[in-house]
Amino acid sequence: MTERDPLGNNIAEVGETTYPDAIKEKDWWVTWILDEVGRKRPVAPWQTGHGFPAKWNQQLPEHKQPQTDFKTATEYVKFTPREQGISLPDDAQSDTLSLGIILPYDRPALEDCISLIDWDDVRNPKTGEIHPTAAEFINKYGGYVEVSTSGEGLHQFVWGGLRKRGKFIAPIDQEPFIGEDVPQVEIYDGGRHVAMTGRHVIGTDAYIKDGQQYIDELVTAYAHAEQDAGHRTYDPENGTYDSSTATASSSETDFEGDVPDPETGEYSGPPLIALQYRKPEDYSLAYHAVIETFYRGGGNADGYAHIQNWRLEGFAAALGHQDGLDKREIIADLGGDYLDETDIDCGCRHETPHRIEYGYERAATDRLAAPSHSTLVDYGILPPEAIDDSPSLDVVSEDAAQQESTTDGGVDTESDTKTDTERDTDVIAVDPEQPPASGGVPEPETGSEPDPEPEPDSDEQFKQKVTAAIAEFDNDKIKRATARDRIAKAFTNCYDFVFPEEQVHGWRTTLYSYHPPSGVYEPRGKRFIQKKLELVAGTL
Repeated sequence: MTERDPLGNNIAEVGETTYPDAIKEKDWWVTWILDEVGRKRPVAPWQTGHGFPAKWNQQLPEHKQPQTDFKTATEYVKFTPREQGISLPDDAQSDTLSLGIILPYDRPALEDCISLIDWDDVRNPKTGEIHPTAAEFINKYGGYVEVSTSGEGLHQFVWGGLRKRGKFIAPIDQEPFIGEDVPQVEIYDGGRHVAMTGRHVIGTDAYIKDGQQYIDELVTAYAHAEQDAGHRTYDPENGTYDSSTATASSSETDFEGDVPDPETGEYSGPPLIALQYRKPEDYSLAYHAVIETFYRGGGNADGYAHIQNWRLEGFAAALGHQDGLDKREIIADLGGDYLDETDIDCGCRHETPHRIEYGYERAATDRLAAPSHSTLVDYGILPPEAIDDSPSLDVVSEDAAQQESTTDGGVDTESDTKTDTERDTDVIAVDPEQPPASGGVPEPETGSEPDPEPEPDSDEQFKQKVTAAIAEFDNDKIKRATARDRIAKAFTNCYDFVFPEEQVHGWRTTLYSYHPPSGVYEPRGKRFIQKKLELVAGTL
C-alpha cells in the first residue's frame, strides 16, 4: 500500500487507466458487448470475424477458445466495429467493444492462481464513497483495485485462490448501500468472464499482491452469511465441496437448454401443505412454488432458497409456458397478482419483465427446459417430499386444506423463549480489564472490587460522535452504511461489550454490556444499545 491511505475517508477516486502487468501478460483477453437483456457477452472478432457472442466453456478445444493476448484485444476496442465491417447483433445494446478477460478453467496451484475479489454494490458513483467493509479490507491488504463498469462496484485482483471450488458469494450487509441490492463480496478463481475497465483507484497499487490470507479471511468471516444467502458453506481449510456450483459459462453466459446446476442445502421454505393450499387450481405445484419463492423474497440475499432471482424468473418463464400461460400472466403472477390477496408478506417486487419475455421465447423454441421437481427440491424451492413429479401433488386433500386453514403456513422462525426476568438474572461478574477473549472465557471471579466508573465524558463523547454521523447522513454527505459504521465504532470506543463463544461455562451466547456500578457484565447488550440510541435521538 502506498504511504497515503487511499481509502481513509472511504472514498475511491478514479485515476489513470491502468492494468496490472501480471494480467496483461496472460492470453486471457477478450472483448465484450451488452446483449439484448443487458448481459456482458464475450466476443472474439479476431477469431470469428464478427461481433456476435462467442462460445466459451471448458469443453471447447484450445484452438476454439475465444481468448487472445492483451495487444490484440486492445486493437479491437479502438474503433467502431460496424465501421470496420464487423457486424453486431441487431438487438445488442452496445455499438462498441470493451475489454475483458476470462479467468481460466484449469486452476493452477494456489500460489500461481490469480483471483478476482468482486465488491458489488459498494460504491456511490457520484461521490466515490464506498462501503466501510470494502474499505477496511482494501486498506488492510492493498493491491490493484479498479472501479467496475457501473461505477458501483470494485474489482480487486490478488495472487491466491479458493481451496476447494471456483466461487464464493456472500452479502456483507443487510441493507442496500447504493441502488436496491444489498452489497456483497464475490470471489472467483476460474471460469469467470470479467469486464475490465482499467479505472484504477487512486492510491492503490498498480500490481497484484499475494492475497491467500486475504481470501481465507473473507471466506471465514462471511461463511455463515454465504450460507444464509442460499449458497453452500465453504471452509477454507478443509472444505468438502469439490463438486463446484455452476460456472459463469453454463449458468450466466450461455443460459441455454438445460437448467443450471443447483446449489443444494436444507429446505427452510413453507411446508408442502401450505404450497398446495395456496396454489390456484389450474396451476402446477412447480410453477406456483417458483412464484411464491420469488414473491416471498426466497431468491434475495437473505432468502431461504438456494438460487438467485434471475434463475427463478427463468424457471417461472419455462414452467409458465409448460402450463399454457402467456407472458403477461407470468409477469402478473410474479408481481403478486394472486399472492397479494393472501396473508404472505411480500419480500420482493418484480421489476424485470424483460427477463420473462426473454426466457419465454427460449422456452417456446425449446431452448430453455422447465425444471423438474427434483431440481426444485435441490434449489430449496420445493420440500424434499415433493421430489416426485406425480400430478397428485398438484391437488391438496380436504384434510390437508383443513389443517392448513388452522396454521399460518409460513416459514418457520426461531424464537427466544426466555422471559425478561430470566435474561435480567443472567449476569456475570468479571474483571473488566480482562474481558472474555475469543476461544474461551475466564471463570467468573467473586469478591473482586468493581472497577471505577468510566470516564465522566463517555456518554458525552458517544453523543457527539453519533450526532455528527447522523448529521452527515441527513445532509447526504455519507451513506447509511458509513453512518452506521461510525455509530458502531462510537459504541466500542466509549463502552465495553463482550460476545462469548458458544458453550462457554457460565456465559450465554449473547451480547453482554459492562455495568460499572455493579462491576459485572450483563446480558443486556442489545437493550443497552437501543437505550443509548433512543437517548441520543431524543436530543436531536
